[in-house]
Amino acid sequence: PVDTWYYIPCKLGKIDKGEFQRASRRLICPVDFICFGLWYESVQITQTQLGDNEGKIYAYTYPYTYVETAAGVAQLDNTGTLPSYAKLHIKGPCTNPGWALTVGGQVTVRGRVMAEIPAGNKLVVDSAPATMEIAEYTQDNRFVENLYPKSDFSTARFLTIPVGKSQITFSHEGVGPIDAFVEVRQLATSV
Repeated sequence: PVDTWYYIPCKLGKIDKGEFQRASRRLICPVDFICFGLWYESVQITQTQLGDNEGKIYAYTYPYTYVETAAGVAQLDNTGTLPSYAKLHIKGPCTNPGWALTVGGQVTVRGRVMAEIPAGNKLVVDSAPATMEIAEYTQDNRFVENLYPKSDFSTARFLTIPVGKSQITFSHEGVGPIDAFVEVRQLATSV
């Protein structure tokens, strides 16, 4: 479509010698690209929100919300034509972070890593086959440690976001609310 930008991971397969075109003032060369995935629309990033029933707000004049469980919720709406891979970013500090994908009121996938993520770092769970990983990074995306061995192998861990509305609930065993965000590429079979 003219008004929408789509992307595809690729590399240059072949480029032929072209000739300089005086009218356009450009060198026009036939090019072949080798594509490694599906077309996708720009990445959708969703930040977690504290759930409605996750804290207590008292009628007193104190401006506090007391949180009994450290859970955040990210609402997703995959408007692509195919289920899409998710990349989770769970910021520290957090202890043994976990997540659950809910579709139509039912939890379909759970994941968890048994690790302590310090402040200033984050847990990244990437479900895309070409870049799949569970690892700790700094906030400025420097690799720290592979955390796949610390996964809870009784859970699925990697998420595929279905077409339509869904939500991801994040939790951890530490104190305080959890801060996380989700990246989802809107996949399409053709454009």
